[in-house]
Amino acid sequence: MYSSTGFVVAADSRQQWGDAPTRDEETRAAESNTTQKIFGVKAGQIALAYVVRGDIANRERSFDITAELKRQIEAVGGTRFRSCLKFVRTVTDNLELAIKRIKMSGQLQTYPTSEITFVGYRNADPCWIDVRFHPYANGLLSEVIPRDFYPGLALITGSLVVRDMISNTDPRFAQFISSIKDPDNPSLDEAAGFIKGYITACSSPLALQLDPESCQTIGGPTQLAAVTPNKSSWFEKCFIRRSAKSNTAGFRWIIAPDGFV
Repeated sequence: MYSSTGFVVAADSRQQWGDAPTRDEETRAAESNTTQKIFGVKAGQIALAYVVRGDIANRERSFDITAELKRQIEAVGGTRFRSCLKFVRTVTDNLELAIKRIKMSGQLQTYPTSEITFVGYRNADPCWIDVRFHPYANGLLSEVIPRDFYPGLALITGSLVVRDMISNTDPRFAQFISSIKDPDNPSLDEAAGFIKGYITACSSPLALQLDPESCQTIGGPTQLAAVTPNKSSWFEKCFIRRSAKSNTAGFRWIIAPDGFV
C-alpha cells in the first residue's frame, strides 16, 4: 500500500512446491513456513523494497531466483542511476541473461513464471514497478511495467474471495482489518495494519474453508516492511513529520522474517 509518507509491503512466509503431481515427500520436506519474501535495496540515492512471487526455485534448488536477483542487484550497487526505472530495467536485463545462461547449462528444465514488485524512492521521487518473467515460444520474456499509483492504493495477490468479502465489509472478517480514517491519505501505521490484517485473514481457518485453493498456500509469520523517502527540508516539512515512524529514510523492517539477522 502507498501512502503520502511511504510504502508498506507485507508477505506471508510459506513456500511450497507448486507442481502438485510431483509434490512428493522430498519436495514437501524442502517446503517452509519461514521463507523470507521481502528484501530491501540501497543503491546510491535509490531505496526500494521488493517482493518475489510465482516460480522461485527448481526442484533441486540449484536455481533460486531470489538469490540470483540479489546477485544482480549487488553487481550494479555502485552505479548511479537517474531513476528507479533505469535501475530496475538494468537489473531485469541482467537477471534475464543470467536465467537464460542457467537454462542453457541444464539446471532449469523450463523458464520460470515469476513476478517481482519494486516500490520505493529515488530521493523523494516515488516509484512502483512490476517485473514479469514468463516463457514465450522457446525463450524467456521479461516485462518492466511502471504502475500508476496514488495514496491509499493497495495491491493484493492473495485470496480474491477474501478480498471481495473485506471490500463488502463482511462482519466475519471485521476482526482482521484495521480502519483507515482517510482512505485518500492513510498513515504508514494504518497502511501497515490494513495489509497485515489482510494476510492474517487469508491464513485464517475461515478463509481456508471459504477459498481452500488459494488460502492453503498462505501461512507462516507475516513479514512487514516500509520504505520512506530521503528527506529534503521541503519534503520533511510537508510530509515526514506527519508520521512518528517516518523519521528514518529508506528501507526498514516493521516485522522482520523469522531468523532474520
